[in-house]
Amino acid sequence: WELADLAPGSHRLVAVALDELGALTESSAVAITVRDVPNASPSILISGPQANSEFPTGEAITVTIEASDPDGTVAWVELLIDDVSLGRRTESPWNWVLEDLAPGTYRLTGVAADDLGLTSATIGVDITVLDADVRPERLFRSGFERILAR
Repeated sequence: WELADLAPGSHRLVAVALDELGALTESSAVAITVRDVPNASPSILISGPQANSEFPTGEAITVTIEASDPDGTVAWVELLIDDVSLGRRTESPWNWVLEDLAPGTYRLTGVAADDLGLTSATIGVDITVLDADVRPERLFRSGFERILAR
């Protein structure tokens, strides 16, 4: 069945069946809402950590995602690391704590869905977990020495 030209607002749908003897049966009502504007997608961003952040091995990393929906509610937010889901949350705050990441570079991505199922994703945020042998003061000193050499 296809419904067309319904006015915006709330409506009740009921199915009615008529058998060959003229007996009628009616279904339970189903409530629907017709919107006068299309559904807008949710907004989402990773507010922390910042792109290209570096962390020493063993440090707990807090990932914070902000999400909102301009014409409804956010149903869930999901965090992915290198396209692998760490799970969905259905209530804010949308924070995850990453622990025991091996040294390397990781791409963080967030996905949000609104109450009507429309989804949006963040741009990827790359973070790096440094090997235990690479100390931040060594990185700073070598970078400073490169600047002085110019």
